[in-house]
Amino acid sequence: AWFEKAVARAPTDPLALLGRGLARLERGDGPGADKDFAAAGGSPSGIPPFIALQVHLRRGELRIRQRHVTQALLDFEQAVSLSPDSAGAHYGRGRALFELGRIEEAEPEVVRALEGGHARALLCLAGIRLRQGRLDDARALLRDAAQRPELREAAERLLGTRELAL
Repeated sequence: AWFEKAVARAPTDPLALLGRGLARLERGDGPGADKDFAAAGGSPSGIPPFIALQVHLRRGELRIRQRHVTQALLDFEQAVSLSPDSAGAHYGRGRALFELGRIEEAEPEVVRALEGGHARALLCLAGIRLRQGRLDDARALLRDAAQRPELREAAERLLGTRELAL
């Protein structure tokens, strides 16, 4: 409700639009979120770099969820160009490349995200190791991920799959 009021007061404010887009994304309103993200990033030269980075990261996440992975990759590429040290941007690019089956390109991106402290990169790197046939490495990464409360459920679910069961 707060972001709705903020957008009503300032319909072109990129921060208000970004916030409303995030709220819509949380509610499952992908088309509304996409519209707000597009409006927030509509004039890239006139918005602060941090907001532009967030627009590309969030729109990329939305596009991954919608299975529009090629478009997501473009957003994550923009995010990396805006902030080359962003672990989130490298994770997004790596995840999109992974989803596109471009494993060799995805690996260094995901490793860089992991080195930058992006926790979910552990799960993605485990997926890369699995596709490479390196099952022991994938299991070890998932056991590490299971030690993190925010990743425990996903890691344990993956460890329980037939492919990784011991």
